[in-house]
Parts: sequence; structure tokens; C-alpha cells
Amino acid sequence: MEMLWASGTERFSELDELLSNLLPPPEEQTVADAGRNGYGPNMTVKEQVILAIERLPEDADFKDVKDEIAFLAALREAEDDIAAGRTVTNEEMRRRIGSWTGA
Repeated sequence: MEMLWASGTERFSELDELLSNLLPPPEEQTVADAGRNGYGPNMTVKEQVILAIERLPEDADFKDVKDEIAFLAALREAEDDIAAGRTVTNEEMRRRIGSWTGA
């Protein structure tokens, strides 16, 4: 399974290379670019929230908005954890899940 992950990582590198030729550099991306291409790495929290709200359907309620913002906050927290090295290997996670399920 680890080999699949490695080949998947290589595929992501190839995709990043292709996209880098199509998109402006991250520091030049605008909210409009992000709206077409996803969230940019240099977007402010406010820009991300505005984009998330704009993507919601017209009949969205306050709970939908709250859920979308909570999701963005969870992603940011996960990115911060990864950047700080607070990660768990697949093997460790399998062991933990096994201990929870008794497997």
C-alpha cells in the first residue's frame, strides 16, 4: 500500500507541474482565480470565507454557512499540524484503530 501512496505522490507532482503552467504564480492569484481554481495558498481567511459562501446554493441557511466555515477552520488546523510535524504514519493509525475496534 505504501507503494501506491508513493506513485500517487508522483502523480500529484506531475499535476502540480501542469497546473503551474496554466495558473498565475500563487502570489499573483486573485480571489477570482481562486473561484475558478480552488483556494489559493495566499488567500486571507476573509477571502476563503467569502469564496466558500459564494459557492453555497442560494437557499443555504445559517447552519450551512457555519458548517462551511467550521470545515475551513479544520482544514487550516490540519495544515498547521502538518507544517509543525504533528502527523501519524499509516501504520500507527492502523494500530490505533485496531486498539479501538479490538481487531
